[in-house]
Amino acid sequence: MKNARRWFWMLAATMVLSGCDCCSFIFSCPDEPTHYPYVDYGAADLLGSIKLTWDKDYSDLDLLVVDSAGKVAYPDNKTIPEGEMGMDHTDGNGFGPEGFIVKVVPSGPLKVKVNYHWHYNQNDDVTATITIYRHGIQDSSMGAITHVFHKAEAVSDSSANPPGAWTVPGPGFSFH
Repeated sequence: MKNARRWFWMLAATMVLSGCDCCSFIFSCPDEPTHYPYVDYGAADLLGSIKLTWDKDYSDLDLLVVDSAGKVAYPDNKTIPEGEMGMDHTDGNGFGPEGFIVKVVPSGPLKVKVNYHWHYNQNDDVTATITIYRHGIQDSSMGAITHVFHKAEAVSDSSANPPGAWTVPGPGFSFH
């Protein structure tokens, strides 16, 4: 734990001293792939957040968030009026998370989709988990929402509306 704290503060100091204008304490830097700030999607000072994790290493999944006007936040378009995406984990090494930070109260519910690109061992299923936080508290009314992707569901499309993306069932998620 001591080494992890030392690494975090060294990274924070490097970001400040490097003059990287695009970095903030919560999002990754698109210009510097070595910047990996810690993301706490359950932070109490956030209006809300949506977090995606998965259970298999060497996998690539993408989180997509659609607002009531049809605007989509996804890895190639990280910002919509209601909030912003965090880092896109495309290195195939890890279990996420990918997430969306709600910055203003949405005018309507936010729809959540997950796009499954690939898993190194295509014979394994990959389970995606969506967790919703409101003011830093996990939404206990629904718990974590899971979906199992099978190898036949992998798609190469990384657009705003990929065919085959899984949509979380229901009317969407509201944040107040």
